[in-house]
Amino acid sequence: GGDAGRIQCIEVVSTNTNLIFAGTAAGGFWMSTNAGASYTTTTDYFASCGVSDIALYPGSTNTIFISTGDKDAGDTRSTGVFKSTNGGLTWAVTGLTWTPSQNRRIYRLLINPSTPNIMIAATSVGMYYSNNGAVSWSLSLSGNFVDAEFKPGDPTTVYAASSSGIQKSTNGGFSYSSVSSFSTATAVNRLSLAVTPANPDVVYASTMSWTGNSRIFRSTNSGGVFFVVETLPDVRRIDLAVSQNN
Repeated sequence: GGDAGRIQCIEVVSTNTNLIFAGTAAGGFWMSTNAGASYTTTTDYFASCGVSDIALYPGSTNTIFISTGDKDAGDTRSTGVFKSTNGGLTWAVTGLTWTPSQNRRIYRLLINPSTPNIMIAATSVGMYYSNNGAVSWSLSLSGNFVDAEFKPGDPTTVYAASSSGIQKSTNGGFSYSSVSSFSTATAVNRLSLAVTPANPDVVYASTMSWTGNSRIFRSTNSGGVFFVVETLPDVRRIDLAVSQNN
């Protein structure tokens, strides 16, 4: 016998690699202080025990934000964004809070590295924006947004992906405009973004479709124009990761 579960996100603290945080689809938030040799959980009391993303406050190992729910299969519903100020031991609600019956998902949670009070959440009902450290949030753009990234070195630029295309912000996520050159050609079931500080102007996007070809797109001008670099017939899932060094 054995146990099985889906890990949705993982963060290794760069200043202390013994410290690892992980979020699971239905098992909550887990933390290790011994480089992954053992883990403990601190979210068993949550109304919906799933964690879809983890955002660490720059320069601190004590302040952590998590988005709740299962972003992939929806086995658990999101109850919003939670904050810890003691390294993940206890949690408090933030201004983005829902009930499980609202059946919402949070796919991506970002903290502006230059202005940490600015936060962005890509959700099933739209792109949310906070300028006060998650105390309050506003809806910047409606839609089902499944991924988002800051431009490396320039967090005034934000890329956001939905099943209908890519949106770009040039004011840190406060508002967005559509990237007209990006076309999925067919309805897509999954869309993923990736950026790298090794070349900040480059943005990759992948699309997966159950009924058509999956594609990888590339922009070399900060999301101004995208073009297809690879078409992958019969590939049913693509998740992007770009090297941070080259």
